[in-house]
Amino acid sequence: MLADDTPVAQEGAEDWTSFIEAFRNPAVTPPASPSAKGSSLAGNAWSRVSDGVSSAAGLEKLEGHGAKNLFGSLFRKRTIEEMENSFAIGTGYTTPPLKDVSADWPAPWVFMRLLSFSFVVTIGFYWALQRFENIKLYPGWLFMGAFAVPISVMFFFVETNVLRNISLYRVLKLFFFGGLISLIFALFLFEMTAAATEWFGAMAAGPVEELAKLLAVVFVAKQWKGTPWTLNGMLLGAAVGAGFAAFETAGYIFEYAINGGSDIGVMLMRALCTPFTHIIWTACTAGALWRYKGERNFEFGMLKEWPVLRILLFVIALHAIWNSPLTVPLVGGLSAFALKSLILGVIGWLLVLMLIQSGLGQVRKAITADESADSQA
Repeated sequence: MLADDTPVAQEGAEDWTSFIEAFRNPAVTPPASPSAKGSSLAGNAWSRVSDGVSSAAGLEKLEGHGAKNLFGSLFRKRTIEEMENSFAIGTGYTTPPLKDVSADWPAPWVFMRLLSFSFVVTIGFYWALQRFENIKLYPGWLFMGAFAVPISVMFFFVETNVLRNISLYRVLKLFFFGGLISLIFALFLFEMTAAATEWFGAMAAGPVEELAKLLAVVFVAKQWKGTPWTLNGMLLGAAVGAGFAAFETAGYIFEYAINGGSDIGVMLMRALCTPFTHIIWTACTAGALWRYKGERNFEFGMLKEWPVLRILLFVIALHAIWNSPLTVPLVGGLSAFALKSLILGVIGWLLVLMLIQSGLGQVRKAITADESADSQA
């Protein structure tokens, strides 16, 4: 702690004065505390990363206060009726008119309840499997371990779709049917690019799987009317990404189990990585496409348009680096993989938040235009 008579000076200055005089004389600034310097450095690093993502993706910089509100009420006590109302969406009776839609940052919470609930059920299955050694319990444990986290994260995008204009039937159709189609498209693309896949190894999954998932979104949802919004595209993409992630995880668990590997280990690793990979990646690429496409019918040429292509390339790069042997310098072992995954996950979620912000701005402009048209009528 500094005493009143402690000598202080501005950085680079030759004249020193007492700490108390520094407060009386605005020309002299007292030295910042170590904690303040650390906070400033962290803030500058975060700002630089955010600005870099904004520049690379061609999106507006993230407004801090809005993003903070997004997770501001995760653990507030809720009623059963509130939970049930969150699932009443997308029908002719439950889709609100545009004038009643709130373009403020949403406060999703259902996804966290689903995540907690599914975690308890998964642990329950595992305990029962170990306690009774009944192989009939294994499929239930595998199903919960593979599907619980993807479905829970998918519901984050159900909640952030403030337009509430996509029913759970359509979401589940994209999850199951879209997830299957995306896997089939990916396998075809892997066959067609076998030489490149052999050359690039696991990194080839970046362009192959991201393109396959985006095409699966279009294949299933391109004819759906009334879903032209950026936030709609993000939800549609998240549903396909969640289906892809769930089916892929189930395959990995099964493969490890029949080959004598650690099925519980792969399940835990995939569960921890799921919120940072396929779901948010496909949400971003589909959100970018829907943001550009709007009310128009899909054309393959849209994928080459820069507002779409730059985000698709950004996501492909994230996926390829995730699968690459690249690690964080000066960090070794499992910590290197964990730190790399965390950094890529943060970058991915920054892109998600920027697209949500763009989507809310799109809704806000539409509401203003609608109100202006009504006032002139």
